[in-house]
Amino acid sequence: MQGAKKRGRPTKVLAARTRVSKDLREIYNRNATDSPLLSLPPEIRTRIWRSLLSEHTIHVHARAIGEVQHYVCQNTISDHDLARNVKADKETTRFRAYHDHHAGCYTASHNDNEGKAGSRLHLDVLRACRQIHQEAAILPYAENVLAFMFNDSLDYFLDTIILEQARALERIVIIRSHQERLHFDLPLDARFLQSKLQSLEELTTFVEFTGGDTERVFAREGYVRDDVALNLMAFDGVLIKEVTVAAYNVEADDEWDDAYFDVPREMLEDWVKSIEG
Repeated sequence: MQGAKKRGRPTKVLAARTRVSKDLREIYNRNATDSPLLSLPPEIRTRIWRSLLSEHTIHVHARAIGEVQHYVCQNTISDHDLARNVKADKETTRFRAYHDHHAGCYTASHNDNEGKAGSRLHLDVLRACRQIHQEAAILPYAENVLAFMFNDSLDYFLDTIILEQARALERIVIIRSHQERLHFDLPLDARFLQSKLQSLEELTTFVEFTGGDTERVFAREGYVRDDVALNLMAFDGVLIKEVTVAAYNVEADDEWDDAYFDVPREMLEDWVKSIEG
């Protein structure tokens, strides 16, 4: 579950809440005199670090242990609000796929080499000096929403970061798309999640049904619904303040519309209530 053991990886990260050694304190005192940036009041520095590193939705792609890519969401509506809107909409049977809703985020990421700014966090600031790392290193984990496409991306990511970073995570999003890709997704381990996500406050999950035989089986066979629910219930041992599950049928292309099969909306709502409750 946790993958290959990593050699020489640090066991903790500097953070503002930890104690600082006497030698480092002397360096920080000199910084307060010699550095125009570090001589600013702490509350001003905190505002600067947060403007660079916090209050974003971060799409995280972790294809394997140690291979992590991220980019900043470009949408104006948060995933949490989007999920609540999907759940509240009683008229629409089908909704845009998560990937389509975030198409602009993917475009911004691919255009990085063409000079488009804003698709990456400014993590280089953490390498500037030990004091900045001390003050800001935990912010990208504690004060952003991290969104993962599929379970294995979350699993790989949690196994890549160190424990203090994992335990700082407060808000995550997981997207589950019921198509062929789903059958290759790793199941989540409840005990692994419980050991890692000890500060998680908000979990938002999108469960997409893209039409076809999988949806027919889901609608007709209770054991399939139980199997999908069991995967989501891996978070049951994690103390989470708010869980939002948005389950919906994805908009179909017109050419396939006649062959499309929708999971009944009432069934999805009852199934979601059984998970959230």
